[in-house]
Order: sequence, then C-alpha cells, then structure tokens
Amino acid sequence: MASIIFLDIPVGTGFSYARTTRATHSNDLQLANHAYEFMRKWLKSHPGFISNPFYIGGESYSGKPIPVIAQLISNGNEVGNEAHLNINMKGGGHVAPESKPEESFAMLK
Repeated sequence: MASIIFLDIPVGTGFSYARTTRATHSNDLQLANHAYEFMRKWLKSHPGFISNPFYIGGESYSGKPIPVIAQLISNGNEVGNEAHLNINMKGGGHVAPESKPEESFAMLK
C-alpha cells in the first residue's frame, strides 16, 4: 500500500490558492520552507504516517525547490528539534533537465 500527497507549489499553480495577495508572492527559499513546514504539520496531525518511507519528487519548475526541500528535511532530521517528527526520507528526484541542483543549494547559503 502507498500513500501519496500532491502538493501544488508555489501558490497559484495547479489547484492551490491563497486567501491574501501577500501569500501569493514568495521566492524559491520561502516556497521550500513552506513545503517543509506543511509536511511537518501534516505528519504531526497524522502520526501514523511518520515511520513510512518518504520520497519527494516533482517536475518542471519544481526541479529548483525539490533539492532544497530535501536538504531542509535532512537538516531538520539531523538537528532533531522534535525527534518524534523526523521525516523518514528515502530519496527524491525531479524532472527538469535544465535545472542545476547546485543553483538550488545556493539558496540555502
């Protein structure tokens, strides 16, 4: 059995929307932080899924924030602020041949 969460980011893509105009404006690092925050909050409210293997993926523009989101998850697991919320990340990937992961990681500096 598998569980899948589709997260439309940034706001305004797919079926996502915002309630304020301020929420519609974000940069790639904010987008990655919002996705990470969403996953932590979702897992906190659905603890039965915390131990499940976690894979992150995306296509097109998400090739930029996906590596950053994966790094945020890894960093959060290492720090262990809330060890009971460590995300069991097993891997990730994206389909965006024009993107360069080193550019994505530069956002974290």
